[in-house]
Amino acid sequence: MKFLLYLGALTATLPSVLGSEDTSRKAIPACPPRPATPEEQERIFHAFTNEFYVQKNIPEAFDNYVWIDYIQHNPSIGQGRDAAVAALSKNPKVNNTIVHQTFTNNTGFVHHYEFTTPPIKIMDAYRMNGSCIVEHWDVIASLTLAEIDPTPLSS
Repeated sequence: MKFLLYLGALTATLPSVLGSEDTSRKAIPACPPRPATPEEQERIFHAFTNEFYVQKNIPEAFDNYVWIDYIQHNPSIGQGRDAAVAALSKNPKVNNTIVHQTFTNNTGFVHHYEFTTPPIKIMDAYRMNGSCIVEHWDVIASLTLAEIDPTPLSS
């Protein structure tokens, strides 16, 4: 019996070890927070930014990667994951461009333009606790089309 339990646990981990994941099973949710290596945190952060900023799957991105009691430092959005989803879902199809993103020391940064009327530039910062995004700050400024630099930031 112990052998069967061990074999089941081993075969469940093989797809991730071999690099091909079983798409019929949902991945382990990032939240509630669990311990994560810096590399795992970076992968989780980039998965969140792809789902949120690129795919524009706002509720799914927040349900998958953001803690329910997440701290919001934008005064126009209430506290917690549900308040953020409600506020951000009002205009989910905003045309945006990510200019730069990086992750270091439990914190991810996304610099992006949103082509609303008027266009704006935003720097979002997300702090993680283990595997889960738990806090957000942003800086928002008006953007004129003349301000878009064809070489905005170098690596």
